[in-house]
Amino acid sequence: NDYVEALEKKQEDEAEKAKPIKPKTYQEYPQWDKFNVDKELSRLEEEERKSEIEVIEKRRQAAREEKERKLLEEAQRHDDAITFKDRGNACLKKGDLEGALGMYNRSLDLEDSAIVLSNRALVNLKTKKYKEAIQDCDAALALDRKYVKAAWRRATALRELGDTKRAIEDMKWVLTLEPSNKAAKKELDDMKKGQEDKEKKAAEAREKRRVEIRTVPTEADVDWGLALKKREETVASSAKMDEGGAGAEREKAERAGRSLPTFAAPLKVPTTSPKSSYEFEKNWRSLVKSQEHLFKYLDIIDYSALPKLFKDTISEEILVSFLDYSLSLCKSDKASRAIEVLDAVSLTGRFNICVMFLSAENKQKLAVTFDAVFEANAAPKGAIEKLRERFGYSKYW
Repeated sequence: NDYVEALEKKQEDEAEKAKPIKPKTYQEYPQWDKFNVDKELSRLEEEERKSEIEVIEKRRQAAREEKERKLLEEAQRHDDAITFKDRGNACLKKGDLEGALGMYNRSLDLEDSAIVLSNRALVNLKTKKYKEAIQDCDAALALDRKYVKAAWRRATALRELGDTKRAIEDMKWVLTLEPSNKAAKKELDDMKKGQEDKEKKAAEAREKRRVEIRTVPTEADVDWGLALKKREETVASSAKMDEGGAGAEREKAERAGRSLPTFAAPLKVPTTSPKSSYEFEKNWRSLVKSQEHLFKYLDIIDYSALPKLFKDTISEEILVSFLDYSLSLCKSDKASRAIEVLDAVSLTGRFNICVMFLSAENKQKLAVTFDAVFEANAAPKGAIEKLRERFGYSKYW
């Protein structure tokens, strides 16, 4: 007992010494010499360090628990999404399209899936909701660019809406992914034949609507002299345009009552680079029959923006226009500009598919263009060779 009391007394004395000294009188100041400041600071720092470690550990533990909780939730959502997908597939097999649509919707509410989106597109196809089917296929292909079923189903929906050209592009992509797919090959051939028939009928319809327009005087212009007087300015203008006498022939034809040929309005070349593929194609169609005007338009294009303009697809006709333009640049000692054009074209949407299915004539045109680029020596041969490989020059022919 004496030993215990002595030990307790010693601990009390040490605790008393460790207490901060607050001298009240002058005589108490010497006690500061007995206070170990370094030891006290070390003790306080150690306590602070331990406190910080405890806080950090608690935060780490909370983060681990939160991560585990999220993983469990994600796993549960994934399992539930698969369950709803399987139920939707079962409904689809039974012919319950409404039930299948509901199950697929619930699955997609939990998790995005190219498979489920494509399956919902199939339901929309069966219910003839073709626009909704295309939207689902677009979303599915955004998740998985190589998902064949989504591309095929989008092609089917596009064909039903009459957009056969885009449908053909999708079927070409299907064959790119599965070259040995005989059903896809037959579907593509059918689509091409249907497109040809459609264009033929449209041409025949335009031909039937074409009529000869004659200038007929009104009742007030019974006198042919008065009718001709009203056309005097037109006849005079025509005579000035043709000093060789064509104007006289026009006047003679006018007096004979025959119709006069009309003069087409001069082509107007835009002065600014297009902001969208729609704007480009609109201008391109108005100028494509005049190579001179078309090349002037292609001169002002900002080719760094070309891949964005044609991020979805580029048609063979437009691609060939760029090849013609590039060849003309090489002939005009502007081969570096031609390389810039070809490089930009190679980065457009579905470029590989477009090149793969070029006609023999256009493949020859591509070969001639690259021969001209090589001869111009406007860039290192290795760089030009890489560009030519991007055009599939050695792969497809």
